[in-house]
Amino acid sequence: MTKVLILYSSIDGHTKKIVETIKENLDSKNIISLSTINNAPENIENFDKILIASSIRYWKILPVARKFVQENHQILNTKKTAFVNINLTARKTWKDTPETNAYTKKFLLKTPLKPKLTWVFAWKLDYSLYGPLDTLMIKLIMKITWWPTKTPEPIEYTNWEKVKEFARDFDTL
Repeated sequence: MTKVLILYSSIDGHTKKIVETIKENLDSKNIISLSTINNAPENIENFDKILIASSIRYWKILPVARKFVQENHQILNTKKTAFVNINLTARKTWKDTPETNAYTKKFLLKTPLKPKLTWVFAWKLDYSLYGPLDTLMIKLIMKITWWPTKTPEPIEYTNWEKVKEFARDFDTL
């Protein structure tokens, strides 16, 4: 049996939905622990595989994820570690890989983490979840890039088949 630790940081809950889908699609023989990064177990060295998933806010990986990676990179780099980044830029098919997504590339260049597997997923755009400043900033970016700025319903950009494909790849690490 493989002991798997899935850690995530999320602002609006969509990253949690993604990692829950990953968990559901992993081999049922795995022993899987799912937790926010804030509640990560102290004994991460006891896990065989570790997945870290973080969304973006203000053009950066969430601070809690950056801090966790910085403090634990030595252990993480000895494990079968995967990193998943969730951001709105990944809604564009030419920006949805670790090689083409600026946020993911920048994070991996600036961090000592060397994951064995890295993926990028798009998140859900739901203006009702954001405060006035975030809404204004996101709408400005969307307007500049010719994407919707007014939506009666949230827009789900996540490619759930890619999420399931990642789970299969993570299983075979």
